[in-house]
Amino acid sequence: QARVALESTSPSGRRRARRVLRRVARIRRELIDGATAPAPRRPVPVYRGSQRDALRVLHVLKNSLPQVQAGYTIRTQEVMRAQQAAGINAQAVTRLGFPVAQGHLAARTEVVSGVRYHRLLAADGSDVAQFGRRLAHLARQEQTDVLHAATDHVNGRAALFAAHELGCPMVYEVRGFLEDSWATRHGGDERAASSEWYTLARARESEVMRASDAVITLGPSMADEIRSRGVAAERVWIVPNAVNDRFLTPPRESGSVRAALGLPRERTLVGAITTVHSFEGLGTLLAAVLMSREEGVDVGAVIVGNGPALGSLKRHFGEHDAIRWVDRVDVDAAIDWYDSLDAVVIPREDYRVTRLVTPLKPVEALARERLVIASDLPALREATGGHARFVAPGDVEALAAELRLIDTHRALGLAGRAWVINERQWSRVVAGYQDAYAFVSGR
Repeated sequence: QARVALESTSPSGRRRARRVLRRVARIRRELIDGATAPAPRRPVPVYRGSQRDALRVLHVLKNSLPQVQAGYTIRTQEVMRAQQAAGINAQAVTRLGFPVAQGHLAARTEVVSGVRYHRLLAADGSDVAQFGRRLAHLARQEQTDVLHAATDHVNGRAALFAAHELGCPMVYEVRGFLEDSWATRHGGDERAASSEWYTLARARESEVMRASDAVITLGPSMADEIRSRGVAAERVWIVPNAVNDRFLTPPRESGSVRAALGLPRERTLVGAITTVHSFEGLGTLLAAVLMSREEGVDVGAVIVGNGPALGSLKRHFGEHDAIRWVDRVDVDAAIDWYDSLDAVVIPREDYRVTRLVTPLKPVEALARERLVIASDLPALREATGGHARFVAPGDVEALAAELRLIDTHRALGLAGRAWVINERQWSRVVAGYQDAYAFVSGR
């Protein structure tokens, strides 16, 4: 259809067609051309690496701070800071072409709060073979002991190529199942699963998992999924989402925080601080707030963040004095917004990806001693340690009922904060990385 459109006399039609053809070509390069990943080099890795004092790890990423702020980039930053504190020489490199291809100027190296990010500047970021060659050159230059790629398979395949060239081990960190995230935007699980893109993307991800020397992921449900794809159990590690010391400072009194943010002091406030995807289910939250208000409950909602579904949400719910829309904020400002809320709501819809993938936001909310109300999905029970109130996904009436009971369940926030302090600090969970690296490097 795009090629036919190129013959159109309409300039706008030809421009759209060229964009479609470029996108198809990029997808083909990423999913098909040179797609086969190297086979595992050994059933149980025995690489001994160099014997310098500090293990040198090079993280291979899709994107990073400061250009992109999301759960993926925040986790990367905190993981690397925790690794550095644990004595690991951790650096990172972003995907070929980032961030210039996204419209940002950048030096070949950027340092963000002590974390060094290398940039592989190029016009075309979809050439996996070129990515692998450039990565191998950088890893050799940095005397890398372990290559550590994080989702997605493009990073993984480039890292496997480089690891094969250098003879060093490669760890793959599965932070999500991107084919399942894609499915939520393309007709849902069942319809999307029959598509060629879904099948190819899943196959590439599974190949990288099986070819890696170790696989790290975020929670038990994700680990089960990885093992079901043929990865031996002894090569799978779980390193859950966690928080840093800033989130564990004493929560501030909500009245003073609200005054500074221009929020009503007496109203019950609930909300979400997130990237606004359709599967986050924020429409359910806003509908429950408006239903509660119709029943005489003085409750309001605060949505902090932006994303692809924000526009449709605003169009549907419009301007309402009980709904506050706030653009994306940095981590320090996010702490203030958490402290302003009576409850943080994670109303995710029921998809494969939301049943499997554990988000970071519930951990942050519990660290700030907030009551969490979440959809009853396995990944959200894992992400909260059970320290939350759970409702059926998409059930507006059930969520509205929970909003009326916030005062009754505030103690869950206290218990959740204690759980985070004991089990979900980066300084504690970093041990999982150390174990995985020791497995693949012998150090």
